[in-house]
Amino acid sequence: MLPRHRHVRRLLLLAKPRPLSTSATTASSPPDPAPSSSPAFPVAPCPDPSALSPDDAIALLPSVADAEGSAAALALFCRLAARPDLRHLMRLYATAATLFVARGNLPMAHEAARAMVAAFAERRRLREAADMLLELRSHGLPLAVETANWVLRVGLRRHHPGCCFAHARQAFDGMGVRPDERSFRALVLGCCREGRFEEADALLAAMWREGFSLDSATCTVVVHAFCRQGRFRDVPGLFGRMVEMGPPPNVVNYTAWIDGLCKRGYVKQAFHVLEEMVAKGLKPNVYTHTSLIDGLCKIGWMERAFRLFLKLVKSSSYKPNVHTYTVMIGGYCKEGKIARAEMLLGRMVEQGLAPNTNTYTTLIDGHCRRGSFDRAFELMNKMKLEGFLPNIYTYNAIIGGFCKKGKIQEAYKVLRMATSQGLHPDKVTYTMLITEHCKQGHIAYALDLFNQMAENSCHPDIRHIYHHHCYVLSAEANGTKSAAL
Repeated sequence: MLPRHRHVRRLLLLAKPRPLSTSATTASSPPDPAPSSSPAFPVAPCPDPSALSPDDAIALLPSVADAEGSAAALALFCRLAARPDLRHLMRLYATAATLFVARGNLPMAHEAARAMVAAFAERRRLREAADMLLELRSHGLPLAVETANWVLRVGLRRHHPGCCFAHARQAFDGMGVRPDERSFRALVLGCCREGRFEEADALLAAMWREGFSLDSATCTVVVHAFCRQGRFRDVPGLFGRMVEMGPPPNVVNYTAWIDGLCKRGYVKQAFHVLEEMVAKGLKPNVYTHTSLIDGLCKIGWMERAFRLFLKLVKSSSYKPNVHTYTVMIGGYCKEGKIARAEMLLGRMVEQGLAPNTNTYTTLIDGHCRRGSFDRAFELMNKMKLEGFLPNIYTYNAIIGGFCKKGKIQEAYKVLRMATSQGLHPDKVTYTMLITEHCKQGHIAYALDLFNQMAENSCHPDIRHIYHHHCYVLSAEANGTKSAAL
């Protein structure tokens, strides 16, 4: 059971109806009509809720429910929850939920509860919302698994600044509901994303025991997790389970496996998986081919990569996308064939594809490796004109190029350009500058950068620094690290 905030029960007491301070017409309430499959939500009556104080706006909810029923009260609740001054006010949600429970409309009560979870997650108050859910249970709102699953879904929102899967998982466990198939999928997804692979394995085993199956999206995440751990031999077993328990693996799942193999350099094995996939009647798509092209480029098999690329170009079913062109451009840059890379850039524009930040950064890096800094800056200016802002990886490409040429002062000029755009140096930036200072014998400058890394919570790559003959700094860095520990 989660520890409960002291004010949660008090909020439920405050949620009881209170009279309006402004004049509002009330009438005896007829019972709610039987819910239909598509209820109409009437507009809330006057007074205008947007003009009321928070207390009076919340107090209007019971009046509207009595006058026009729960559907009108729900419409009013949605309007109030959109007000900035009410969106994160717990009493609004407690009032709405208890009101709907009292009127016997549990689906609407759960809707108010789910809205509360989403709103409070925005303010990193997910546990407080979970506490209120537990209190609402004691006031007649059963904790349905659908609402508990909503807590997990909110916690899984990766681009939401206030969401945290760990808190969502703790809240879910505290609700005491029996997980259903969607619960298991969300839990497996969250554990895989956070690198908690042992927990994910245990959840998968429990899921199989319950007779539940994985959907395609969750299976893809699990395959990526297996590949990150190098557990490629576990993927066939996972696919076998899917065939036994539900829908078989599809092209997206196989593509995830192929992509994982290619990222580790196991390109031959990836082509074997492709053959297995085709034998099962699945047709590879542009993403499948792009993963294979990327793998071939990484191991230097550019001719074979280009043949596969041409196959896409000539295909009537699908064509190379921006990522496909970017991968090929990167492969040619790696081999020093900049002219071919530039040719592909022109070709993709002719095909109506707009190069993105990754495309430009890849080509900029290729030019910097050759020392063609004028062309690199020309490309960076071009990407800005086309609406693509350089990121720290773009600047790192130029900084790295100057460092390799021993032009440390030019590298710092580029770093100042990056910071003036609001960007922050990352581990790669620091490591390149530290390495070049070491090569030039500027140990004091290198150590100063190392200390800056520690202050900015960047973890230095000591092995890389040592590899580049900076023994003194490595010893100093290890000593500093030991002292910090």
